[in-house]
Amino acid sequence: MATTLCSGIIASFLLAGNATAQWNEKIFVAADLDGGDTDIHMMNPDGTDLVNLTDELDGECADPEISPDGLSMLFRWDHPDNGRGFYYMNLVDRTVHFVRTLDTYEIAYGWVDNDRIFYSNTGGQPGQGNIHYINKDGSNDVGPMLDSSCFNEGAIEYAARYPDQERFAVIAQHGSYSPSQDVFAAGAGCIDPVTIYEDPGDNAQDESVITSNNAPYSVYWTHAQNTIYGDSGEGWFEVLSGNDVQPQDLSPDDQLLLVRRHDSLSALDLSTGEEQTLLSAVAVGGADWAFAYTGEYDLSLIAPLPGIAGGPNTFRVAGGTFGEDMTVMYSLSSGGTWEVPGCPDVNLSLWNPVSVGSAVVDYDNMANITVDVPAQAAGVTVFFQAFEGSSCSVSNTME
Repeated sequence: MATTLCSGIIASFLLAGNATAQWNEKIFVAADLDGGDTDIHMMNPDGTDLVNLTDELDGECADPEISPDGLSMLFRWDHPDNGRGFYYMNLVDRTVHFVRTLDTYEIAYGWVDNDRIFYSNTGGQPGQGNIHYINKDGSNDVGPMLDSSCFNEGAIEYAARYPDQERFAVIAQHGSYSPSQDVFAAGAGCIDPVTIYEDPGDNAQDESVITSNNAPYSVYWTHAQNTIYGDSGEGWFEVLSGNDVQPQDLSPDDQLLLVRRHDSLSALDLSTGEEQTLLSAVAVGGADWAFAYTGEYDLSLIAPLPGIAGGPNTFRVAGGTFGEDMTVMYSLSSGGTWEVPGCPDVNLSLWNPVSVGSAVVDYDNMANITVDVPAQAAGVTVFFQAFEGSSCSVSNTME
Protein backbone atom coordinates (compact mmCIF):
# COMPACT_ATOMS: atom_id res chain seq x y z
CA MET A 1 0.00 0.00 0.00
CA ALA A 2 1.25 3.48 -0.82
CA THR A 3 1.68 6.02 1.96
CA THR A 4 1.24 9.78 1.67
CA LEU A 5 4.21 12.04 2.26
CA CYS A 6 3.71 14.24 5.27
CA SER A 7 3.02 17.95 5.02
CA GLY A 8 1.92 17.60 1.40
CA ILE A 9 5.33 18.85 0.28
CA ILE A 10 7.56 16.72 -1.84
CA ALA A 11 9.60 16.75 -4.95
CA SER A 12 10.46 19.14 -7.63
CA PHE A 13 10.07 16.04 -9.80
CA LEU A 14 12.69 17.22 -12.18
CA LEU A 15 13.09 13.51 -12.35
CA ALA A 16 15.95 12.99 -14.56
CA GLY A 17 17.38 12.40 -11.12
CA ASN A 18 20.13 14.98 -10.72
CA ALA A 19 21.86 12.32 -8.63
CA THR A 20 25.53 12.58 -7.79
CA ALA A 21 27.63 10.74 -10.29
CA GLN A 22 27.45 7.04 -9.73
CA TRP A 23 25.68 6.56 -13.05
CA ASN A 24 28.26 7.35 -15.67
CA GLU A 25 28.49 7.05 -19.42
CA LYS A 26 30.51 3.90 -20.07
CA ILE A 27 31.39 1.48 -22.85
CA PHE A 28 31.19 -2.22 -22.07
CA VAL A 29 33.19 -4.44 -24.40
CA ALA A 30 34.14 -8.11 -24.61
CA ALA A 31 37.83 -8.45 -25.39
CA ASP A 32 40.77 -10.83 -25.15
CA LEU A 33 43.69 -8.63 -24.15
CA ASP A 34 46.38 -11.26 -23.60
CA GLY A 35 45.58 -14.38 -25.61
CA GLY A 36 43.52 -15.99 -22.85
CA ASP A 37 39.78 -15.93 -22.24
CA THR A 38 37.56 -13.16 -23.51
CA ASP A 39 36.37 -11.00 -20.61
CA ILE A 40 33.97 -8.08 -20.40
CA HIS A 41 35.58 -4.75 -19.67
CA MET A 42 34.14 -1.37 -18.74
CA MET A 43 35.83 1.84 -19.88
CA ASN A 44 35.24 5.53 -20.40
CA PRO A 45 33.94 6.72 -23.80
CA ASP A 46 37.47 7.83 -24.71
CA GLY A 47 38.91 4.37 -23.97
CA THR A 48 40.53 5.23 -20.61
CA ASP A 49 40.11 3.56 -17.19
CA LEU A 50 39.64 0.01 -18.47
CA VAL A 51 38.22 -2.30 -15.76
CA ASN A 52 37.79 -6.09 -16.13
CA LEU A 53 34.35 -7.03 -14.78
CA THR A 54 34.52 -10.80 -15.35
CA ASP A 55 38.15 -11.56 -14.50
CA GLU A 56 37.09 -14.00 -11.77
CA LEU A 57 34.85 -16.04 -14.10
CA ASP A 58 36.45 -19.01 -15.83
CA GLY A 59 35.51 -19.34 -19.50
CA GLU A 60 34.60 -16.94 -22.28
CA CYS A 61 32.33 -13.96 -21.49
CA ALA A 62 30.88 -11.91 -24.34
CA ASP A 63 28.17 -9.64 -25.76
CA PRO A 64 27.27 -7.33 -22.84
CA GLU A 65 23.89 -5.56 -22.77
CA ILE A 66 23.09 -3.00 -20.06
CA SER A 67 19.58 -2.76 -18.60
CA PRO A 68 17.68 0.55 -19.04
CA ASP A 69 18.22 1.52 -15.38
CA GLY A 70 21.96 0.85 -15.64
CA LEU A 71 21.95 -1.63 -12.77
CA SER A 72 22.34 -4.97 -14.59
CA MET A 73 24.57 -6.32 -17.35
CA LEU A 74 23.26 -9.21 -19.43
CA PHE A 75 25.98 -11.31 -21.05
CA ARG A 76 26.87 -14.70 -22.48
CA TRP A 77 29.15 -16.92 -20.41
CA ASP A 78 30.67 -20.21 -21.56
CA HIS A 79 30.61 -21.75 -18.10
CA PRO A 80 33.30 -24.46 -17.71
CA ASP A 81 30.86 -26.88 -16.04
CA ASN A 82 27.37 -25.81 -17.13
CA GLY A 83 28.05 -24.84 -20.74
CA ARG A 84 26.98 -21.69 -22.57
CA GLY A 85 24.21 -19.62 -21.03
CA PHE A 86 22.64 -16.22 -20.43
CA TYR A 87 23.72 -14.56 -17.19
CA TYR A 88 23.35 -11.11 -15.73
CA MET A 89 25.65 -9.20 -13.39
CA ASN A 90 24.27 -6.92 -10.70
CA LEU A 91 26.48 -3.87 -11.27
CA VAL A 92 25.96 -2.67 -7.70
CA ASP A 93 27.53 -5.64 -5.94
CA ARG A 94 29.02 -7.42 -9.02
CA THR A 95 27.22 -10.70 -8.26
CA VAL A 96 26.41 -12.96 -11.23
CA HIS A 97 23.02 -14.66 -11.72
CA PHE A 98 22.01 -17.44 -14.12
CA VAL A 99 19.11 -16.78 -16.53
CA ARG A 100 18.92 -19.80 -18.85
CA THR A 101 20.98 -22.21 -20.92
CA LEU A 102 21.82 -20.81 -24.35
CA ASP A 103 20.75 -22.97 -27.29
CA THR A 104 22.86 -23.29 -30.40
CA TYR A 105 20.49 -21.19 -32.49
CA GLU A 106 19.94 -18.34 -30.05
CA ILE A 107 21.81 -15.40 -31.47
CA ALA A 108 20.55 -11.95 -30.47
CA TYR A 109 19.36 -10.80 -27.07
CA GLY A 110 18.72 -7.65 -25.06
CA TRP A 111 16.48 -6.04 -22.47
CA VAL A 112 12.71 -5.59 -22.76
CA ASP A 113 12.71 -3.59 -19.52
CA ASN A 114 14.63 -3.75 -16.24
CA ASP A 115 13.22 -7.18 -15.34
CA ARG A 116 12.68 -8.95 -18.68
CA ILE A 117 14.97 -10.10 -21.46
CA PHE A 118 14.31 -10.89 -25.12
CA TYR A 119 16.22 -13.37 -27.22
CA SER A 120 15.93 -14.68 -30.76
CA ASN A 121 15.92 -18.40 -31.52
CA THR A 122 16.21 -19.31 -35.19
CA GLY A 123 15.48 -22.98 -34.54
CA GLY A 124 18.07 -23.76 -37.19
CA GLN A 125 15.41 -23.76 -39.92
CA PRO A 126 13.98 -21.07 -42.20
CA GLY A 127 10.72 -19.69 -40.89
CA GLN A 128 11.21 -20.98 -37.34
CA GLY A 129 13.10 -18.09 -35.79
CA ASN A 130 11.32 -15.61 -33.54
CA ILE A 131 11.56 -13.40 -30.48
CA HIS A 132 10.99 -14.80 -26.98
CA TYR A 133 10.65 -13.00 -23.65
CA ILE A 134 11.95 -14.29 -20.31
CA ASN A 135 12.21 -12.82 -16.83
CA LYS A 136 15.78 -12.18 -15.72
CA ASP A 137 15.37 -14.77 -12.97
CA GLY A 138 14.74 -17.38 -15.69
CA SER A 139 11.00 -17.69 -15.17
CA ASN A 140 8.09 -17.19 -17.58
CA ASP A 141 9.83 -17.98 -20.88
CA VAL A 142 7.23 -17.05 -23.51
CA GLY A 143 7.12 -16.68 -27.29
CA PRO A 144 6.99 -16.27 -30.16
CA MET A 145 6.30 -12.56 -29.72
CA LEU A 146 6.26 -11.49 -33.39
CA ASP A 147 4.07 -12.66 -36.23
CA SER A 148 6.43 -14.19 -38.80
CA SER A 149 4.22 -12.87 -41.61
CA CYS A 150 5.66 -9.44 -40.76
CA PHE A 151 8.90 -10.46 -42.40
CA ASN A 152 7.83 -12.83 -45.15
CA GLU A 153 7.97 -15.97 -43.01
CA GLY A 154 11.72 -15.49 -42.47
CA ALA A 155 13.63 -16.77 -39.46
CA ILE A 156 14.97 -13.98 -37.25
CA GLU A 157 18.76 -13.89 -37.18
CA TYR A 158 19.41 -10.64 -35.31
CA ALA A 159 17.12 -8.24 -33.50
CA ALA A 160 17.20 -4.97 -31.57
CA ARG A 161 14.48 -2.93 -29.87
CA TYR A 162 13.54 0.57 -30.92
CA PRO A 163 13.45 3.35 -28.31
CA ASP A 164 9.64 3.41 -28.35
CA GLN A 165 9.82 -0.15 -26.89
CA GLU A 166 6.95 -1.19 -29.15
CA ARG A 167 8.81 -2.73 -32.09
CA PHE A 168 11.99 -4.46 -33.15
CA ALA A 169 14.42 -4.08 -35.98
CA VAL A 170 15.09 -7.58 -37.24
CA ILE A 171 17.25 -9.30 -39.81
CA ALA A 172 15.24 -12.19 -41.23
CA GLN A 173 16.70 -15.06 -43.23
CA HIS A 174 14.98 -16.65 -46.22
CA GLY A 175 16.12 -20.00 -47.56
CA SER A 176 18.54 -22.47 -46.00
CA TYR A 177 21.83 -23.11 -47.76
CA SER A 178 21.87 -19.92 -49.82
CA PRO A 179 19.83 -17.49 -47.74
CA SER A 180 18.90 -13.94 -48.50
CA GLN A 181 18.49 -11.68 -45.49
CA ASP A 182 16.31 -8.58 -45.21
CA VAL A 183 16.03 -5.92 -42.51
CA PHE A 184 12.55 -5.18 -41.15
CA ALA A 185 10.91 -3.07 -38.49
CA ALA A 186 7.92 -4.76 -36.91
CA GLY A 187 6.06 -5.07 -33.62
CA ALA A 188 3.91 -7.73 -31.98
CA GLY A 189 0.93 -8.35 -34.22
CA CYS A 190 2.70 -6.62 -37.13
CA ILE A 191 2.64 -3.09 -35.72
CA ASP A 192 3.52 -0.86 -38.66
CA PRO A 193 5.75 -3.39 -40.45
CA VAL A 194 8.33 -1.65 -42.61
CA THR A 195 10.86 -3.24 -44.93
CA ILE A 196 14.01 -1.18 -44.41
CA TYR A 197 16.32 -3.06 -46.70
CA GLU A 198 15.99 -5.91 -49.18
CA ASP A 199 18.97 -8.18 -49.66
CA PRO A 200 20.22 -8.08 -53.27
CA GLY A 201 20.35 -11.89 -53.28
CA ASP A 202 24.11 -12.25 -53.26
CA ASN A 203 23.91 -14.78 -50.41
CA ALA A 204 26.10 -12.62 -48.17
CA GLN A 205 25.42 -12.52 -44.45
CA ASP A 206 23.78 -9.53 -42.79
CA GLU A 207 24.26 -9.20 -39.06
CA SER A 208 24.58 -7.02 -35.94
CA VAL A 209 21.54 -4.83 -36.38
CA ILE A 210 21.35 -1.94 -33.90
CA THR A 211 18.84 0.87 -33.38
CA SER A 212 19.04 4.55 -32.54
CA ASN A 213 18.58 5.74 -28.97
CA ASN A 214 16.33 8.58 -30.12
CA ALA A 215 15.10 8.32 -33.71
CA PRO A 216 12.07 6.00 -34.08
CA TYR A 217 13.26 4.16 -37.20
CA SER A 218 17.00 4.72 -37.44
CA VAL A 219 18.93 1.45 -37.75
CA TYR A 220 22.44 0.24 -38.64
CA TRP A 221 23.60 -3.18 -39.80
CA THR A 222 26.45 -4.98 -41.58
CA HIS A 223 26.17 -6.50 -45.03
CA ALA A 224 28.65 -9.06 -46.38
CA GLN A 225 30.82 -8.55 -43.29
CA ASN A 226 32.57 -5.56 -44.84
CA THR A 227 30.06 -2.71 -45.20
CA ILE A 228 27.97 -0.94 -42.58
CA TYR A 229 24.69 0.53 -43.79
CA GLY A 230 22.23 2.80 -42.08
CA ASP A 231 18.67 3.96 -42.52
CA SER A 232 17.02 6.99 -40.94
CA GLY A 233 13.58 6.43 -42.43
CA GLU A 234 14.45 7.96 -45.79
CA GLY A 235 16.28 5.08 -47.45
CA TRP A 236 19.44 3.17 -46.65
CA PHE A 237 22.94 4.55 -47.17
CA GLU A 238 26.51 3.34 -46.81
CA VAL A 239 28.20 4.33 -43.54
CA LEU A 240 31.58 2.57 -43.55
CA SER A 241 33.46 -0.05 -45.57
CA GLY A 242 36.33 -2.20 -44.40
CA ASN A 243 37.37 -5.71 -43.53
CA ASP A 244 35.16 -7.38 -40.90
CA VAL A 245 33.39 -4.24 -39.65
CA GLN A 246 30.29 -4.52 -37.49
CA PRO A 247 28.24 -1.82 -35.74
CA GLN A 248 27.91 -2.41 -31.99
CA ASP A 249 26.05 0.54 -30.49
CA LEU A 250 25.45 4.27 -30.71
CA SER A 251 26.49 6.86 -28.15
CA PRO A 252 23.53 8.12 -26.07
CA ASP A 253 23.29 11.21 -28.30
CA ASP A 254 23.48 9.11 -31.51
CA GLN A 255 26.52 11.07 -32.72
CA LEU A 256 29.12 8.29 -32.50
CA LEU A 257 28.90 4.71 -33.74
CA LEU A 258 30.88 1.94 -32.05
CA VAL A 259 32.55 -0.18 -34.73
CA ARG A 260 34.04 -3.59 -33.98
CA ARG A 261 36.72 -5.28 -35.99
CA HIS A 262 38.36 -8.58 -35.11
CA ASP A 263 41.10 -6.92 -33.07
CA SER A 264 39.85 -3.42 -32.25
CA LEU A 265 36.95 -1.23 -31.15
CA SER A 266 36.58 2.30 -32.46
CA ALA A 267 34.18 5.24 -32.37
CA LEU A 268 33.04 6.64 -35.73
CA ASP A 269 31.83 10.25 -35.81
CA LEU A 270 28.76 10.03 -38.05
CA SER A 271 28.89 13.72 -38.96
CA THR A 272 32.58 13.97 -39.91
CA GLY A 273 33.47 10.37 -40.76
CA GLU A 274 36.45 10.50 -38.40
CA GLU A 275 37.23 7.30 -36.55
CA GLN A 276 39.07 6.96 -33.23
CA THR A 277 40.45 3.65 -31.98
CA LEU A 278 39.37 3.08 -28.38
CA LEU A 279 40.75 -0.41 -27.75
CA SER A 280 43.18 -2.78 -29.46
CA ALA A 281 43.21 -6.43 -28.42
CA VAL A 282 43.92 -9.98 -29.53
CA ALA A 283 40.19 -10.29 -30.20
CA VAL A 284 37.18 -8.03 -29.63
CA GLY A 285 33.58 -9.18 -29.18
CA GLY A 286 30.32 -7.33 -28.68
CA ALA A 287 30.05 -3.91 -27.06
CA ASP A 288 27.39 -1.70 -25.48
CA TRP A 289 27.42 2.06 -24.81
CA ALA A 290 25.23 3.06 -21.87
CA PHE A 291 24.77 5.02 -18.69
CA ALA A 292 25.48 2.50 -15.94
CA TYR A 293 26.01 2.26 -12.23
CA THR A 294 29.70 2.57 -11.39
CA GLY A 295 29.39 3.04 -7.64
CA GLU A 296 30.76 5.75 -5.39
CA TYR A 297 28.34 5.24 -2.52
CA ASP A 298 27.43 2.08 -0.63
CA LEU A 299 23.81 2.61 -1.67
CA SER A 300 22.32 4.08 -4.82
CA LEU A 301 19.09 6.12 -4.73
CA ILE A 302 17.33 6.09 -8.08
CA ALA A 303 14.91 8.74 -9.35
CA PRO A 304 11.30 7.78 -8.52
CA LEU A 305 8.96 6.23 -11.05
CA PRO A 306 6.88 7.40 -12.83
CA GLY A 307 8.16 10.77 -11.63
CA ILE A 308 4.80 12.55 -11.87
CA ALA A 309 3.18 14.40 -8.98
CA GLY A 310 -0.45 13.54 -8.27
CA GLY A 311 -0.22 9.80 -7.62
CA PRO A 312 1.94 6.92 -6.35
CA ASN A 313 5.67 7.10 -7.00
CA THR A 314 8.25 4.44 -6.18
CA PHE A 315 11.71 5.30 -4.89
CA ARG A 316 14.27 2.56 -5.52
CA VAL A 317 17.47 2.06 -3.55
CA ALA A 318 20.11 -0.35 -4.89
CA GLY A 319 22.96 -2.01 -3.03
CA GLY A 320 21.18 -2.84 0.21
CA THR A 321 21.52 -5.92 2.41
CA PHE A 322 18.91 -8.60 1.82
CA GLY A 323 16.25 -8.59 4.57
CA GLU A 324 17.34 -5.30 6.17
CA ASP A 325 15.32 -2.09 6.47
CA MET A 326 15.98 0.76 4.05
CA THR A 327 14.78 4.33 4.73
CA VAL A 328 14.52 7.30 2.39
CA MET A 329 14.62 10.80 3.90
CA TYR A 330 13.85 14.21 2.43
CA SER A 331 14.63 17.81 3.24
CA LEU A 332 14.13 21.24 1.71
CA SER A 333 17.86 21.95 2.10
CA SER A 334 21.02 19.99 1.36
CA GLY A 335 24.50 20.41 2.82
CA GLY A 336 23.55 19.30 6.32
CA THR A 337 25.20 16.78 8.63
CA TRP A 338 22.29 14.75 10.02
CA GLU A 339 23.66 11.74 11.86
CA VAL A 340 22.18 8.33 10.98
CA PRO A 341 20.66 6.84 14.17
CA GLY A 342 23.00 4.29 15.76
CA CYS A 343 25.81 5.15 13.34
CA PRO A 344 28.30 7.61 14.88
CA ASP A 345 30.04 9.85 12.34
CA VAL A 346 27.80 8.59 9.49
CA ASN A 347 25.79 11.52 8.17
CA LEU A 348 23.23 12.41 5.54
CA SER A 349 23.86 15.62 3.62
CA LEU A 350 20.42 16.98 4.60
CA TRP A 351 19.13 19.59 7.06
CA ASN A 352 16.51 18.30 9.52
CA PRO A 353 15.32 15.54 7.20
CA VAL A 354 11.91 13.85 7.41
CA SER A 355 11.21 10.21 6.55
CA VAL A 356 9.67 9.46 3.17
CA GLY A 357 9.20 5.81 4.12
CA SER A 358 10.93 2.48 4.64
CA ALA A 359 10.99 -0.94 2.98
CA VAL A 360 12.78 -4.27 3.36
CA VAL A 361 15.60 -4.97 0.90
CA ASP A 362 14.73 -7.79 -1.52
CA TYR A 363 16.79 -10.64 -2.99
CA ASP A 364 18.17 -8.38 -5.75
CA ASN A 365 19.52 -6.00 -3.07
CA MET A 366 16.84 -3.47 -3.99
CA ALA A 367 14.37 -1.63 -1.75
CA ASN A 368 11.20 -0.20 -3.33
CA ILE A 369 9.41 2.50 -1.34
CA THR A 370 6.08 3.66 -2.76
CA VAL A 371 4.49 6.92 -1.60
CA ASP A 372 1.61 9.10 -2.77
CA VAL A 373 2.83 12.43 -4.12
CA PRO A 374 0.11 15.12 -4.17
CA ALA A 375 -0.34 17.17 -7.31
CA GLN A 376 0.48 20.43 -5.48
CA ALA A 377 3.97 19.09 -4.78
CA ALA A 378 5.07 19.73 -8.36
CA GLY A 379 7.67 22.49 -8.58
CA VAL A 380 8.87 22.27 -4.96
CA THR A 381 12.61 21.55 -4.83
CA VAL A 382 13.34 18.76 -2.35
CA PHE A 383 16.47 16.74 -1.60
CA PHE A 384 16.44 12.99 -0.93
CA GLN A 385 18.90 10.54 0.56
CA ALA A 386 18.63 6.93 1.80
CA PHE A 387 20.28 4.99 4.58
CA GLU A 388 20.44 1.41 5.87
CA GLY A 389 20.84 1.50 9.64
CA SER A 390 22.10 -2.04 10.13
CA SER A 391 25.16 -1.48 7.95
CA CYS A 392 25.45 2.29 8.52
CA SER A 393 25.38 2.77 4.72
CA VAL A 394 24.17 5.90 2.94
CA SER A 395 23.21 6.72 -0.64
CA ASN A 396 23.83 9.59 -2.98
CA THR A 397 21.82 12.79 -2.55
CA MET A 398 19.14 13.29 -5.19
CA GLU A 399 17.39 16.56 -6.01
